[in-house]
Amino acid sequence: NELIMKIIDHDQAIEETNNKIRRLQNRRLVLDNVIQQPFVQQAGVQAVMNAANSLPGVLGVIASVMDPVNGYEEALNVALGGALYNIVTSNEQAARDAIRYLKDNRSGRATFLPRNILNERFVASEDQIVCNNTKGYLGAANEFVTCDEQFDIVKNSLLGNVLVVDNLKNGNQLASLLRFKYKIVTLDGDVIHRGGSMTGGYSKSNASPITVKKELNEVNNQLEEETEKFNELKIVSQALNHDKSTVDSQLMERRINNAKLEPIVEAKRAKYERFYPK
Repeated sequence: NELIMKIIDHDQAIEETNNKIRRLQNRRLVLDNVIQQPFVQQAGVQAVMNAANSLPGVLGVIASVMDPVNGYEEALNVALGGALYNIVTSNEQAARDAIRYLKDNRSGRATFLPRNILNERFVASEDQIVCNNTKGYLGAANEFVTCDEQFDIVKNSLLGNVLVVDNLKNGNQLASLLRFKYKIVTLDGDVIHRGGSMTGGYSKSNASPITVKKELNEVNNQLEEETEKFNELKIVSQALNHDKSTVDSQLMERRINNAKLEPIVEAKRAKYERFYPK
């Protein structure tokens, strides 16, 4: 009947919601691990940062010292690309010492960025005019990052001539106008490289220290919504099961009453047949 169908539908919805909650909890665990141990997949980087106190001139990993403006996480992630896990050092000597440390301890490899050799990069003024007059252009990537003052030169060197646009279509238009001289990135992480090649799509395991906080926030919000939904479904389910119990009790009572009446009806029928035989 209708009540049974409602109970089955609700039980199914509870099961689906529960599975979704479990998946979100698993994802949250992965993201928490990335936050706790951001360089666990980068053995060399991890080794250097663990020994940073005894390696003078090691200043930090780019993924940890650059903080994206809200909404620009994916763009910054791809704008930095391979430099994401570069280790900033004060000079070449500090980088050499860290490389020697990795060799001596057979602890993996890492890429070092000596701060003293970096030059600021920027968009040429005539190209900036083109950018400012092109639909979808948002700014140079270094405008959407905050960092400690000592890393300003790193930010401007790596990101000062990377352009951020809202979407790939507008990015293609801008790339063409600028004759493919600049790396262009979109808000959701697509890239038009210098020369015109394009990279994009979706990667499930694309959690980097730059994007992980944003995703963790989204996962926590989803978990809150799904948990609320689960609790509401449970309340409705309890009410439906209570209704079913009431109906079952009424049916049972009716059956008992019918069972009690049966002998009386039988006796009356027998008496009637005795008086009025066929």
